[in-house]
Amino acid sequence: MKVIVACFAKTGTKSMHIALRELGYEVYDFVENFWYLGKDWNKILTEGGSVDDFKRMYKDVDATIDTPVYFFWKEIHEAFPDAKIVFTTRDEDSWFPSYRKQIEEMEKSTMLRLMFMYSPLGRKFGALLRKMNEVVLATSISNPGIRNGSIRNGSTQIRQKLISSIC
Repeated sequence: MKVIVACFAKTGTKSMHIALRELGYEVYDFVENFWYLGKDWNKILTEGGSVDDFKRMYKDVDATIDTPVYFFWKEIHEAFPDAKIVFTTRDEDSWFPSYRKQIEEMEKSTMLRLMFMYSPLGRKFGALLRKMNEVVLATSISNPGIRNGSIRNGSTQIRQKLISSIC
């Protein structure tokens, strides 16, 4: 592990992912975390995880980014203390509506709902996504709390933890 990108979705994570790939890094974004490490993340989100868990999970990965990494960046950094931490941010007045729009589009997606109901892989994906939202965002996707700003403080909290751990 060389790079841990500790920032919320909708703050340039896809651009960062592309840039890291262009530089030759093996990057685990949300999709790779689900596809390759879904069972591990389910255990961590349900029972907790250890430094050894993160070492095993990311031993052959150069960079990781997006959900749920931004919530567990400190634990991943404990497993890989030489990794660089990248924190991108975005003006909250533009970030929060963009993030909320993404969540609302997911809620409205008939395709996703059908996939979550009828596909075995979709059910696993939906269950992990719900668990991530419960743990990481302290809410569920359908919880109105996400619409009234219950997660707005997350970026500030990450920034404060990052700064306090560096200083």
